[in-house]
Amino acid sequence: MELERDVVIEASQLVFASFWADAYERNGDSLSGTEITDVAPRGDEVELRCIMQRYIGRIEAAWQSSIGLAFYHMGLSDAQATDALYRLVMSCIGHGIGIEDDYAAELNRARSILKLELKTCPCHFEGTEWFDLAWDTFPDEEE
Repeated sequence: MELERDVVIEASQLVFASFWADAYERNGDSLSGTEITDVAPRGDEVELRCIMQRYIGRIEAAWQSSIGLAFYHMGLSDAQATDALYRLVMSCIGHGIGIEDDYAAELNRARSILKLELKTCPCHFEGTEWFDLAWDTFPDEEE
């Protein structure tokens, strides 16, 4: 069972926005008190979706299950699936948030039904491709 296309696209936009905010602040600006998704540009859907699909493939290999099937058994709406995928990917990048933060009971239900461990951080990603795309949205500094 595959994830809905819009779930993958919107989750990838959330990951991109998070990395964009990191790049923005490394550029010397502050986003304090600002909702990142209100100010971050939208990334190129094709590029972001390609990156996300690679991450999904590695997570599914580690889980030995499709994420879509797990989310189905978790009973998630599309909006919740978007958030859960974002949290799952960010935990694999080491950002300190995870799918169990908001979906522990639902994940346990899927574990029970599928008889799988479904680790919350099943693999590790550097996340450099997200940061590179985010950093590319800023103009080059004049020397």
